[in-house]
Amino acid sequence: MVLRGSQRSPTSDGPETARRWINLDDGPVNLPRSREALDRAGRMLDDLVRHAHDTVALRDRIPYVLDLMDGVTRTINAESKGCRTPEFVTWWATVDRSAQQVIHEMRVAELKELRSRTASHVEVEVNVRAIDYSDLLVSDGDTVTRISWVFDGGAFHGQPVFGTLRDYLQKATELLEEAKRKLATKRAR
Repeated sequence: MVLRGSQRSPTSDGPETARRWINLDDGPVNLPRSREALDRAGRMLDDLVRHAHDTVALRDRIPYVLDLMDGVTRTINAESKGCRTPEFVTWWATVDRSAQQVIHEMRVAELKELRSRTASHVEVEVNVRAIDYSDLLVSDGDTVTRISWVFDGGAFHGQPVFGTLRDYLQKATELLEEAKRKLATKRAR
């Protein structure tokens, strides 16, 4: 059921249900499940970054981050059904989802096949000078260990994990906003 204007669903049972309706007449379209998928993916990516120093914790979390990121586009696709405008349909058919396919393939490898698609690079410097590390709390003579993560295999091979996933999340945000704009255009009568 697509509602217009300020109508509410007769089966609305609270604020969450009331927010799910889509306004096709005069403004933005709310895709709450898609927004939640995007927000959750962002929160879990932040959590993943906090565990960059812990190989086990990172490897335990990355399959779920990939799953959530893969789910954003799937959710936009599912949630927009039944309220698509001709402009949305035309646009959606041309959206490049190749990055989503790469994320999906890595998700399957990590989550279902238990094959890691990430590799760590560890750099250790001993007897450092504190002045050379103004971004870190170190003293002269300390040892500094830096761990960076890259994708290992697939189309993202060699790319930094966190930067690549942040870029994907930004593109997913733009995709969601454009989907909402395209769905807000009036239907052809």
